Amino acid sequence: ILRIVPVAEIATGNHGFCMELLRLIGLVSIFAGGIFLLFQRDAKRFLAYCSVENLGLVALGSGLGQAGVFAALYHTVNHSLAKTVSFFAIGRLGQHRGGHGFEQLSGALRYSPWWGSAALASLLALGGAVPFATFMSELLIFKAACDKHLYLVLILGLAGAGIVFIGMAAKLIPLAWGETRLDSGNAAANPAMAGGQGKAQVNGAPEDDGEGSAPLTPAEHVAARRIAASEAGVPATIAGAVADVLSVLKADRPVSLRDI
Repeated sequence: ILRIVPVAEIATGNHGFCMELLRLIGLVSIFAGGIFLLFQRDAKRFLAYCSVENLGLVALGSGLGQAGVFAALYHTVNHSLAKTVSFFAIGRLGQHRGGHGFEQLSGALRYSPWWGSAALASLLALGGAVPFATFMSELLIFKAACDKHLYLVLILGLAGAGIVFIGMAAKLIPLAWGETRLDSGNAAANPAMAGGQGKAQVNGAPEDDGEGSAPLTPAEHVAARRIAASEAGVPATIAGAVADVLSVLKADRPVSLRDI
């Protein structure tokens, strides 16, 4: 887009049409992403709408001249680093809890201090909080708008950023310090945590608890093997692949993709 804008500006007579269009697209993306953030219950979908908002900031900066383009590129680098950490952290917490809903991930600092801290820090960075670099890049974007005397753009941009920060805080506080819950979804994904639904040995095979409990399903075999491998220090991706193959080989019935 940045390569096409100068050519399009010359073609349209250097009247600033493309710059105005970029600013409009940026503001719409900021507000759309910020509003949808407020109503998300799934952490990965939340991160997706966060990308919409941050790309809106990049588009807004790209429509504010040379200083804005520099700030937009700086924000792109900052956002890419923070988003990478956030996806890794949320993904690992989701493996631990059996899902990516905010209610399932609640209280992450208690049950997984390292990954909970990573999620907390990366989400604060995505929200543009101090002292992260995203705060400085957003500040440079709004300063570029102020230098161009585009005060309406500045006010709307700050309002959109405020909505995003409110949405971040509303989800981030329960995620980090909320009540840790164990619901049926977590129990199904983690058989070791489901006391009355059968036990899993270290090798992932079902163990008879003497109370006539039902044997584990293929999906629960996969989850049990992943838990055992994780406790043994095996990387999650390798453990998951091995568990999937073993489950297919040992299953008494065909295993669908939904099972694994």
